[in-house]
Amino acid sequence: MRPLDGKILYLDSHELQVWKDASFHKKLTAVLANILPLPYSQVNREYELAALALATGRGFLVKFEDLVGSLGGGSDEIQDRTIRNILKFFRSKCS
Repeated sequence: MRPLDGKILYLDSHELQVWKDASFHKKLTAVLANILPLPYSQVNREYELAALALATGRGFLVKFEDLVGSLGGGSDEIQDRTIRNILKFFRSKCS
């Protein structure tokens, strides 16, 4: 158990197994939407820090698949858009 926002959160053995079996995307979605109590771990702390950075505009989420382009099995259009968005984000933070 661990406190979070004044609540005590815990996972029973079934919920813990569901969490362990979940994909990275499902875990990240659950954390950002605050819809699943999470087991305490260093990974959980990193999710919390990432969620805080995104919520406060100090972070920018980039999926690897959006960066690989056609040579990596992805889309050049998505790659170009993602790189432009990264540059826009950093320009806004450096201005």
